[in-house]
This record gives sequence, structure tokens and C-alpha cells, in this order.
Amino acid sequence: MAFHDLTENKQAPPAAKSLLGLGSKFIVTPDTTTGSLESTMTRIRRDFSLAVFFASGNDEFLDEFAYDQYKSRSKLYVKSKFTPKETDLPAWAYGRLDRFLSKVQTLFKKRRATLNLLPYQQQMMETLLNDPELLFPETDKGLGPCSVTYNQYVTDCLKHLLNKECYKILPEEEARQCIAVLEEQIGAWLNKIHRVIGSPA
Repeated sequence: MAFHDLTENKQAPPAAKSLLGLGSKFIVTPDTTTGSLESTMTRIRRDFSLAVFFASGNDEFLDEFAYDQYKSRSKLYVKSKFTPKETDLPAWAYGRLDRFLSKVQTLFKKRRATLNLLPYQQQMMETLLNDPELLFPETDKGLGPCSVTYNQYVTDCLKHLLNKECYKILPEEEARQCIAVLEEQIGAWLNKIHRVIGSPA
């Protein structure tokens, strides 16, 4: 288990290593096996609607997406929020989808989950979450999480930001000019690709 207590006088509880040493990718088992399916159902409904909509010969709407043309120019992708209206789909579509979703929901029963933390680890998690002084950032090179105090973290950040070899403090007028130039460049870029990414631009 990789965990490093970098606080002065080793302020992190000794038992913290058994929890934080599990790594940042460790996922605590929720209390129940099934949570809310609402977001999943919404996603399925939209994906189904789009598939039926474009399979019904609505090719003129593809210009709003312009997937192939856009991907050939850039790897940047902005997700579209377009969702077909119910009146744009065949009458059978939503009826069939509703029956499918109702059947799927019956397969997911909320049950008590088997916890993957020991009782003392659960208590340690509550202790660390409620500690206003300790922070637990990731270390470099995949060496696992570490513990530092809030003041220690702020001091290290300022030491980095005030390093004149890395950063330069600009006079206010020069900074405003740089901001204006950047805004102009972003605006020009948005105007150039407005047709691809849609009205939010």
C-alpha cells in the first residue's frame, strides 16, 4: 500500500495508510446495489430517439452534427444537445421504448450491498472527510496519495506560482491587452467553426 505522510510531525492518523493506501482508483461499495436509473434511462431514450430519427430519412439535420467533416479537421468534439421531438418520430417508437424500459427496470432490484471496507476503515474515512486541516493530493510518478496540511499546501502553491523563472507578473495594462487579444482570437475561432458546434458558440 502506497501512502506518504508529508505533514510536519506526522499528523495523519497511522491507520490512514490502510485506507488511502488502496489508491485513488479504489471505489467504495455503495450501501445498495442499484441507485437511481433516471440518468441512464434518459440517455437510452435520447440515443434511441436519435437512431430512429436519422434512420427515418432526416439527413438534412446531419449538417448540425457534421461528424465526419468535423472529425477530419480536428479531434476536438463538442457534444450536441439536439434531441428529436416526439412528433418527429414514428408513432410506434416511444411506445416500444417505454415497454422496454419498464421491463428493464423490473430486473434491477435494490439490495443491500457487501461492503468492501472494514469497519475501522469506514470510521477512518469519516474522520478524514471531516478533518478541515488535512488534504490528500496525488504524488508524482504514480507513487500514490499523500497527506499535507492546508497551510502547507497553500505555501507550496505560492512558492511555485511566485517562482519568477516559471511565471511573470504582468503590469495591469499589459495583462488587459493580452486578455483582449485572447478574447479576439477565441471569438474568431468560434465564428470559424460556429456551423459545426452549433448555437451555444
